[in-house]
Amino acid sequence: FVGMTNNQDSGRGHLALTRGENVAVLGGCNLFTGLPSRELERIAAASSTSIVRGGTDVFREGDPSTGLWVLAHGRTKLYHSSADGRSQIVNFAMDNSLLELGSALDGRAHSMTATALENSVLLLIPRRILLDLNRRYDTVVQRTIDELCSDLRQRDIVSTIAALKDARGTVVCAILQLAWQYGEPMAGGVRIGYQLSRQDLADRAGIRIETVIRILSDLRHENAIITKNHMIEITDLGALQRSVACHECLLDCSVFARSKNPIRT
Repeated sequence: FVGMTNNQDSGRGHLALTRGENVAVLGGCNLFTGLPSRELERIAAASSTSIVRGGTDVFREGDPSTGLWVLAHGRTKLYHSSADGRSQIVNFAMDNSLLELGSALDGRAHSMTATALENSVLLLIPRRILLDLNRRYDTVVQRTIDELCSDLRQRDIVSTIAALKDARGTVVCAILQLAWQYGEPMAGGVRIGYQLSRQDLADRAGIRIETVIRILSDLRHENAIITKNHMIEITDLGALQRSVACHECLLDCSVFARSKNPIRT
C-alpha cells in the first residue's frame, strides 16, 4: 500500500490509483457490468479512492452516508453493535463488494458499521452519480433491485435461523452460508476462502465465543471440518447438511452465493 497520504495516524489515507485501475474495479462490480467504458471512466473520475488499514472503520453506524463504498481490494466486516459492546455481524465482504447500497441510495445514516479486517482499498462513488446511473440505465436499476433483494433475503435467513435453531444449528448454518459465499472446491470437500477468527464466527452466529469454540471442537472430532490458519475446511459436507436438516429446509441459502457457479451445498 504505497502512496498513502495524510490521516495515516487514524488508519485512513488516500491512494492515487490510476484511472485504468479504478475503471477495472468498477467493471468488476456486478452493479456496473455492461456499462460503456466511457461511463465507467466518468464514474471513476468522480470517485475518491482510499486505503483503510486493518482494524479501522470505513464508516460507523449512524454516520451520514454520502455515497456508495465499493471494496476494491481487501476484506471488511459489516455489523451492528449494542450498548453493552456485543456485535452482530451482518456480512463479510471481499473484492468488488458493495458496502451498504441501501444507505447510499436513500441518503440516510449508515445502519451498520464497516471495519477493515486487513489493509483495504475502497472507492467512494458520490450519491448523485449513483442516482444518475439509476435514472439513465435500466440495467443498473435492475441490478440495484437484485442487490437489495439479495441483501434483504440474506438478513431474513440469518434472523430466522437465529430464532429457530439451537446454538449448534446456528453455527453450522453460518458455516454452510459462508461455503455458498466463499466456498472453493478441494479434494473431498469445500474450503471457505475467507480468514475468520472464532470471535468473527461467534458474532456472525450471534452466540458466545465459548460456545463457538466448543461447537467447532465437536465438529472437528466428528471429522466434519478442519480449522487451520483461521480458515475452515468442510471435509464432510453431507454430515453438516444432515445435522441441520438442509433437505427439509425451505430457506434458500443460495442467495449467499457470489458467483453464477457456486459451491453446491
